[in-house]
Amino acid sequence: MENCLKVLLDTAMLLSVLVTAGLGRPTVPWSIIEVNDEEKTFVALFDSIKAGSFDVIPVSDDLRRARLLKTFVGFKADSLMVASNTQCVVRICTQFGSFIKMSVEVSNTDPDPEPAMLPNAFSILMASQRRLQHGDNGLPFLKTVKDGRDRLYNDLIILLREMGIQWNDLTVNGDPLLKCLQKVLWYIDGHHNTIEEKAPKIRDMFIRFNGYNSPTAHKHRKRILSNLSRSELRENALALQDKLQCSWFKKDSFNALRVAVEDLVVSLNSYASYLQEKCKIQRLHNEQLSPSASPSESSHMQYLPKISSTPTSLHPIDEALKKVEVYTPVAVIDFAPCDRRHRYRYVDCVSVAISKYRIIPKCVQTLTGVL
Repeated sequence: MENCLKVLLDTAMLLSVLVTAGLGRPTVPWSIIEVNDEEKTFVALFDSIKAGSFDVIPVSDDLRRARLLKTFVGFKADSLMVASNTQCVVRICTQFGSFIKMSVEVSNTDPDPEPAMLPNAFSILMASQRRLQHGDNGLPFLKTVKDGRDRLYNDLIILLREMGIQWNDLTVNGDPLLKCLQKVLWYIDGHHNTIEEKAPKIRDMFIRFNGYNSPTAHKHRKRILSNLSRSELRENALALQDKLQCSWFKKDSFNALRVAVEDLVVSLNSYASYLQEKCKIQRLHNEQLSPSASPSESSHMQYLPKISSTPTSLHPIDEALKKVEVYTPVAVIDFAPCDRRHRYRYVDCVSVAISKYRIIPKCVQTLTGVL
């Protein structure tokens, strides 16, 4: 019910209006007008009628001198109920009918001319707020570029400007979508080819946003291009899916953008599903009780030849290794000399012994595993 009401509120509404001053001739006969401002009250509607905002209603002298007393609303012209003058027209008429009768009082004297309004701090502030809400021709203003995120945000605005997309209320509709797209495109920047290997291709509208999240921008940590997270992909896809449910997204002017965003959601969900399946297979592999391949079938395994002698500096560790079982950890550093120069030579000798297999064959695997 709420979604249906929201769709109705976002579209223009046709109303039948009658303005009368008692039992005499109506000041304005039944006339059909169109209202698309969901916040407009009955008082504001009557002021618009007096101001000549509707072509089908001529403004007479009696109408100029009229003052709204009561408002009646209903589904039929002969069956009306009283409504408050301060209630919203669209919301009330959506639920109780599109016939409106306005009872007015006509003054015998001409209305006083409105005094000239001088600008004040409040009116200037409200004008600035309206300017921020409507932005630059229905789009947000470009940001001062400080990093790659700002460049991405500005390029998104330029793209939407080229597509002729505008919003009536940026703070409610446009800006949240732009920030969501900025976050998603920033996250998958550099991963386009990776995603397209296992998921549907990302549309050219968004594939162009590449190179903003570059490794050079990460000063403290080198960026890893294989760090896509299944949960992060799901979260971004859900955020975009939530924006697609907005009623304004179903208008014809947003068709191209809506299709591109829907395909982007499919790509993110598809690759997240691939990562989930891959994680499941890896978990099952790790839970196996027996190894997936025997040592004799592993190409990286090799058997070392028996050697005739052991370097003198390695005799202590050699004797220690003879006394332990295979695969028993032995700390090589425990047998190193205290003197720093001798310790350096000792470590170098151990490295050479391992690289040239110059330690006894029984213990070479244990020593290699510890290092």
